[in-house]
Amino acid sequence: MSVDEIPELLDAQKNSNTILQLNYKGLTELPSCLLQCQDLRQLQRLYLKRNVIKKLPEDIGKLSSLIELYLHSNELNELPNGVGDLVSLQSLNVSCNHLTSVPVSIGCLSQLTTLHLANNEISTLPKELFSLRHLSTLDVMSNRLQHLPEEIGQCQSLQMLMLDKNRLSYLPNEICHLHHLEELSASGNCLLCIPPGLGNTDSLKNVYFDNNPYLHCLPWNLINK
Repeated sequence: MSVDEIPELLDAQKNSNTILQLNYKGLTELPSCLLQCQDLRQLQRLYLKRNVIKKLPEDIGKLSSLIELYLHSNELNELPNGVGDLVSLQSLNVSCNHLTSVPVSIGCLSQLTTLHLANNEISTLPKELFSLRHLSTLDVMSNRLQHLPEEIGQCQSLQMLMLDKNRLSYLPNEICHLHHLEELSASGNCLLCIPPGLGNTDSLKNVYFDNNPYLHCLPWNLINK
């Protein structure tokens, strides 16, 4: 697909725009000219909501200035390893796709602060994800997660963690090490118990554990917060 076929691309090229909106365009793939035209490499924000994109190119890392990539509601089955080359990326939204896994290379996104993976088919999260020092928001609602890696305790900037509607039977004790966590939502799981130390997390303001049919009690120090 050439620049001339999409007016928004032509405008972005001519005016050196840093924001490009390609929502609701019926795109089946990322326009190749995005990676080929030097004048489009300056893009910082790329919005591709509600297209029918099934795959991203492996060399997507050429968009090295990108700080926000929005791919909500597409047909993605996987993310390429090359996504880890988006060295400036701060926000990634791939909610409402068909992802079954997350590439290990996600751990290379050292500037990432916000990651939305909700409404996919993900069964596990790579431990490398939790090495991201600046990650403050992680949304993995409505997936197929059965456990969280104990490495989650390394994600020290995490403030909001959304785990609703998965298949979790327990939360790792390491979650109590998230000293900046303000909101934890794990409704609609299969939780049997809650780590006792969670109530000692001073930063925690909001917790949601409703619709866990096997969870019959909460730690007393969490109730008394």
